[in-house]
Amino acid sequence: MRPDIMDFPSLLLPAQSELQLESLTFDPASDHITLHLVSTQTTAQCPVCRHPTQRVHSHYQRTLKDLPWANCQITLHLHLQKFFCVNAACHRQIFVERLPDLTVPWARRTNRLATQLSQIGLALGGSAGARLCHKLGYSVCRNTVLNAIPPFTPLPEPPPPKTVGVDDFAFKKSLSYGTIIVDIDRHRPIALLEDEHADTLADWLKQHPDIETLARDRSNTYRQGMNQGAPQAIQVADRFHLLQNLANPLQAVFLDNSNEIMLMKPPEPPDPPEPPGQADSSDSPPEPVSPPNPAPSSTHKRQARFQKVWELRRKGCTILQIAEQMGIGEKTVRRLLQQEEFSDRQRRSDRGQIRRLKPFLGQLQELWDAGIHEARPLFRKLQQLGYPGSQTPPAKPVA
Repeated sequence: MRPDIMDFPSLLLPAQSELQLESLTFDPASDHITLHLVSTQTTAQCPVCRHPTQRVHSHYQRTLKDLPWANCQITLHLHLQKFFCVNAACHRQIFVERLPDLTVPWARRTNRLATQLSQIGLALGGSAGARLCHKLGYSVCRNTVLNAIPPFTPLPEPPPPKTVGVDDFAFKKSLSYGTIIVDIDRHRPIALLEDEHADTLADWLKQHPDIETLARDRSNTYRQGMNQGAPQAIQVADRFHLLQNLANPLQAVFLDNSNEIMLMKPPEPPDPPEPPGQADSSDSPPEPVSPPNPAPSSTHKRQARFQKVWELRRKGCTILQIAEQMGIGEKTVRRLLQQEEFSDRQRRSDRGQIRRLKPFLGQLQELWDAGIHEARPLFRKLQQLGYPGSQTPPAKPVA
């Protein structure tokens, strides 16, 4: 028996037991196939009271988009029924039959098309997902792809933090700063405060009374906020600021004495002891041991970078190409190309003034303890005591 030509499209329908294919039309100009389907359900359940009924009220048309077949877009024209609810206690009198295997109420696409759109949106996002959909035969925009993604279940609330770290961050460098609070146990930021004031931090800490340990820098502002908001918590200095407080003075000492350090010779390593019984076995002198190659200094690294930038420039590379190859910024490349010869960093111009301030640090501390905390009055008092420098170094300890 020859199979009916309509049997093959029927096999591709998403809900074969509930729909019957009556006809199809093909538009070769747009590669568009339209399927005309009729519902075969004789009984429907009320969506409110779930009571079955067979009383048909009327019919209505519904249009859905479906997955494409090869390169052809598919549109389903459904001829469905409306039913009476025969339950007198139900407030719904008329309802439309549901096709849960095909689509959901008020949708304009089939379930399988919506599932594929949501998977594309999760994998690629809106714009990239829309471009892929156009290649696959869907005429959708990026908002449609994003709206097809189902809402996620909200994540469970994390446990209350026990150990947190507090530090400042810049909204705009040198202009406005805020406070970041990090849960150290989970290694995640949990709050961003609008400023770095003690009252703001104290208000947030009062809302989290379970905090046991607070890590901070040596800021007096944060210390006051922690004392007000969480007096029961233990305050500790975090590792970053401890290492920073150690590295900064060491770097200053090494820079102040860089000439003396360069003149120092490393001690010669002692000769290795000879194995017993082999001291007189050979009259040849021991081979000289070459000292290990010293690590390149920061000056040598900057000089090598300067030479490499000019080498690439002479080869015809643009500033952008040089920056990408060297892994540095375009401003740095421009600054190096403006120099005809390599010049090392200039040392601080106020280093001699800081040395002149050292004999007056005791008097400066006494003035501070006396209640003079402004830079200009401190400078005038130090001038009266014989300080020969400018106002800049006394202002830095005050700041």
